[in-house]
Amino acid sequence: MIKIRLDLEYPSLNEYIQAERSNRFKGAKLKKDYTEATQMMVARYRGMVTGKADIHFEWHTARKVDPDNLDFARKFILDGLVRAGVLIDDNQKYVGRLSSEVVKDKQGYVIVVIKEQDHDIK
Repeated sequence: MIKIRLDLEYPSLNEYIQAERSNRFKGAKLKKDYTEATQMMVARYRGMVTGKADIHFEWHTARKVDPDNLDFARKFILDGLVRAGVLIDDNQKYVGRLSSEVVKDKQGYVIVVIKEQDHDIK
């Protein structure tokens, strides 16, 4: 099991949509910036997951945001994990269960728990 703390407040789906609507390049830049930031924060875990894994996201936030809007940012995290070489890929062959919870906190960050499944990939 790997437990990673990402000290970053990720944008919600509504914030991402607003960026996309304001300028066609702004949404792409937002995704790129958050994916790269995640990649840098998780790089030390490179190669630690070699098979299919279940991933839990614990969203800490002081913002008033719908959980499903906040959970959208898992896309940036999964892409960053793949780009850093922590996960082989983020398709169904390598990612099993995804779960989330939102925790009211004074600051924004995410705890990502990656638990590799015991059985072989088919």
